[in-house]
Amino acid sequence: MSNKPKKSSVRHTRAVQRAQSKQQTAGPSAENVEQWLKDLIHPAVYSQLDMFRAMGLRARVLTLPVMMAFVLSLIWRQIGAVGESVRVLNQEGLLWVNPTPVSQAGVMQRLKSLPAVLFENVLSAILSNMMERWGERSRPIPPAIAFARQRFGSVVYWDSPISGPARLMAS
Repeated sequence: MSNKPKKSSVRHTRAVQRAQSKQQTAGPSAENVEQWLKDLIHPAVYSQLDMFRAMGLRARVLTLPVMMAFVLSLIWRQIGAVGESVRVLNQEGLLWVNPTPVSQAGVMQRLKSLPAVLFENVLSAILSNMMERWGERSRPIPPAIAFARQRFGSVVYWDSPISGPARLMAS
């Protein structure tokens, strides 16, 4: 019996990692996405400020716009922990919020006390705005979709342009 070790596939893994690191992503830059999020979400957030005040919520450092930027940044930047997001907010700022000194306990308390209906209202406003924009856009149908429409009664596809928002469409 031979005590020879098996050949490792590490070289292949390293080659793949190196190749992936050399390729450019085709998506829009982070600055473009942040600006798009700000343009889309800011009006909806500010339309909820009256409801925020009517609920008796205090507007000090962690206002509704700050908390909306905080929650969206958790999702968009895929930050895994509130503590890490608080550090980023303190040092760099998040989306449209400049660097703001806050404590993790303060953010956790605000997250627990912030009514979900405010986020729901912002989402509803954003979705209605996106539906209006979708109705105004006219872009040629890709040939593959036109081909599928001829053969099937209903087609659902994801339209993801590089310069604008993505949308799910059914025909």
